[in-house]
Amino acid sequence: MIIIRGLPSSGKTIIAHGLERKLKNSKVVHLDDFIQKNIEKSSYENILLQLNKLYEKRKEIIVEGVIYDKELLNLLIKFSKKADAKSYWFKLERPFEILLKLESDRRDRKSTRLNSSHIPLSRM
Repeated sequence: MIIIRGLPSSGKTIIAHGLERKLKNSKVVHLDDFIQKNIEKSSYENILLQLNKLYEKRKEIIVEGVIYDKELLNLLIKFSKKADAKSYWFKLERPFEILLKLESDRRDRKSTRLNSSHIPLSRM
């Protein structure tokens, strides 16, 4: 199991997908898919269910996300111990100014995408 953690725009997803392409039989678990939709602690149970499913399928698990919550951190540690899986932890860091710039660029692209996909009724 590979765990990649870091702040937004630090490159976690890019690295996780790069590893997924290189490692046979691997799968990326994006913690944002669980936590942003469901901030409740029950989302941790869903993460654990997903990890167990992948482990049962003998998948190489790559977990990526902003892991700031001690409970979530402990859940990942307990899972890797219980599964008797080797785990490799990576924390990505970038200078703060670059993180701010990348995050701002990402929000601008998202805003542009949303605005360009909207066609006013008056144009139809």
